[in-house]
Amino acid sequence: MSKNTAKISRHSYLHRKILNAYWLVILISIIAEFAALFITIQQYPAYINYYLVNIMLIPTALLVFLMCINEYLERVKKIENPYILILNGTFIASVLIAVNPLVHGLQYMLLLPLLISLLYFQRGKLIFAFIMNFISLIILYSFLPILRANTTLYEAFASVFIMFGALAVELEIVKRGMNLLDDLKRTIQSEQELLIRTVIMDKLVKTDALTELYNHKTFHEYLDKLVEQSESNHLPLQLAIIDIDNFKKINDTFGHAIGDVILKRVAAIINESVTSEEIVARYGGEEFAVIFTGSTLEQAFQKTERIRESISNMHHMEMEGKQVTVSIGLADYKKGSNKSDLFVNSDSLLYLAKNSGKNKTVADPLLG
Repeated sequence: MSKNTAKISRHSYLHRKILNAYWLVILISIIAEFAALFITIQQYPAYINYYLVNIMLIPTALLVFLMCINEYLERVKKIENPYILILNGTFIASVLIAVNPLVHGLQYMLLLPLLISLLYFQRGKLIFAFIMNFISLIILYSFLPILRANTTLYEAFASVFIMFGALAVELEIVKRGMNLLDDLKRTIQSEQELLIRTVIMDKLVKTDALTELYNHKTFHEYLDKLVEQSESNHLPLQLAIIDIDNFKKINDTFGHAIGDVILKRVAAIINESVTSEEIVARYGGEEFAVIFTGSTLEQAFQKTERIRESISNMHHMEMEGKQVTVSIGLADYKKGSNKSDLFVNSDSLLYLAKNSGKNKTVADPLLG
């Protein structure tokens, strides 16, 4: 999952949770209204019709209609605007305050949009929520005389100061949170840089700088482990030693810089000719080694022949279009022997290839 996709997914999840919270607030208010209806029937029977229409039906229908619009925007139009959600919270709180002006402390419902905006962890949305709530509070006190009459001056100022206090606290939470996120990002970045340096150092230790193949030391480490596995689990294992023919002559004729170019090119051909099951290393000088696992001797022989042919078919412009050849000794691991036996056998077969005309692969007598 990409970063953008993950961000959209988290945004959608938060949007859905907020809408569910609004539905819950409306549901609780409906339950409270039914409870108040029971009291009204008992104590104020003449007030029932007014209560049903103006306190229950119209405000509830208005809030449900508003929520249905939000559900339509989210589910059908895929519009998930946080500012619309914050305004919805302000509207829901304002409606509940307006239809219940005699309930003390209900004006603190306007803290709900502030709490909702905090979930986005952005200063702009917090300030937007505060401004909308403050405007809503002024409108409510201006156009509802019964609310003003039922609210003391102390309560009016208290509600304003509590909103300011909530804003200050939430802004500080966002600030601290952003500082923590910055610290976390720096820590992660430092860990990533350390990991990269570790990987680079590990690669430098294990690989040959010129050819970028495994070096002599790493080759022997892998061969030790693979010989142990082959011996204990009866797994097939072959070792091919590849030597560039007449390499000294190449250096003497064209210079060591051209010799390095040829080494890199031959290394690339060998590396591209094998699979992930094979291990390729620069053994030393103009010699390379390939460890074959999971192959029969016949299959390993075919692979080494493809390597040899690919190298011999290439013309090198740095050498005036001349070709380079390699000789290969390929040995099969015999159960009960050891790494030294395998290496000596491969080296002996390479010697035979060199002394029988070069540019050829000599394998165990089975394939000779």
